[in-house]
Amino acid sequence: MSRIKIIAEIGINHDGQYDKAEALVLAAADSGAHAVKFQYRNLENAYASSRSREIGDEILLREIHRAYMSPEQLLALAHLSRDQGLEAGISFFDVKDIQDFGPSIAEFDFFKMPSAELTNTQLIDTLMALDRHLYISTGCHSEAEIEAAFSRLSNTGWSPMHCVSNYPLSLQNAKLGYISHMRRRWNCAVGYSSHDDHWEACLLAMQLGANVIERHITLDRNSEGLDHSSSSTPYEFSRMVSFSKELDLLLAGDGPRAPNQGELLNLQNLGRSFFAVNDLPVEHVLTPQDLVYRSPNVGLNRLDIDRYLGRPLKQPVAKGTSVVTSMFDQKCALSDRVVEFARRTGLALPVRLHDIGSIQTDFPIGAFEFHLSFSEVLSDIDVSGFDASNRYSIHLPDYINSTQLMDPFSPDAEQRAGSMHI
Repeated sequence: MSRIKIIAEIGINHDGQYDKAEALVLAAADSGAHAVKFQYRNLENAYASSRSREIGDEILLREIHRAYMSPEQLLALAHLSRDQGLEAGISFFDVKDIQDFGPSIAEFDFFKMPSAELTNTQLIDTLMALDRHLYISTGCHSEAEIEAAFSRLSNTGWSPMHCVSNYPLSLQNAKLGYISHMRRRWNCAVGYSSHDDHWEACLLAMQLGANVIERHITLDRNSEGLDHSSSSTPYEFSRMVSFSKELDLLLAGDGPRAPNQGELLNLQNLGRSFFAVNDLPVEHVLTPQDLVYRSPNVGLNRLDIDRYLGRPLKQPVAKGTSVVTSMFDQKCALSDRVVEFARRTGLALPVRLHDIGSIQTDFPIGAFEFHLSFSEVLSDIDVSGFDASNRYSIHLPDYINSTQLMDPFSPDAEQRAGSMHI
């Protein structure tokens, strides 16, 4: 499981429509998010007057009323979230908001302090007493105010959330370095509440050590409403979740480097090694004039060749054959004990089609698995060299030509037909 928790904040992006809220919960679950978060305001406590003369207040008041959802609706959504395997959290703006839920407040898994209420000590204390984890956003406030709010809290049960309360937040204002500052100052897990114009900023927050990412989710960033433009679509959420799960692997490698298996295979295909330019007999002393350096890298390369120049061959080498270390050793047969063990346990060797003659002679273990290329599958294979007493299995290729993978369900007709033909 990822060490990073992704919270999809629904907020007011449901636009007051319960069916849209349900769709957002389901979209969050499909994206792989760990939790959803709602918010609730008691409308009577939201504003001192409905006749505000400030333009911003007038817009926000209209949006709060337009996107209102009752406690009963939010509790039903919390139950739906649980059914989908999600945690359910909620933000409150006043102690009276909490009271509207009565004993059912225990239905929520965590709570969130919105940035604007950081100095509301009564609300913080009330939520902390409910024995649920509390996330506290720092947006809109100075370091002194943040210091005063956090220094009075116990060491457990809460997490600070770096937040810049611009909607949407431009890249130059994200100040993600504050995550590192909070980790040092409070010596605890730190989150990031994102309103970024670009969701990819959350990836940088993860890299800096944020173990919780909260971001608004929307079905359409162009929808009417205050939060849609600073939200992410379900597809973007799925991308963010995918990166969060692989973050530790992405950031691994702080130490001596070792190539992975895929790199070793590519080095074989793209690299070069030495090949014989003529037939070379047994006891021939290898010289640079006997060799040419070509792809693929299936034998001795520049790092190895100096140890073998001037040494006599113990096996004949055909023209065009890659020069390998075993050519300088006496060829020895498998012992009866090894052959018996391989046959008794059903051990099989992976082989290429062109190697079967020599491999089944040198390794008479009775079982082989062919790894075929797409061109070999489509060719006329001569089976006369096969020993009918052996057991053979076939590993089909993963690709149908040099650029297309096998996919019998591809929307591309050519790729689909080629896959079925293989």
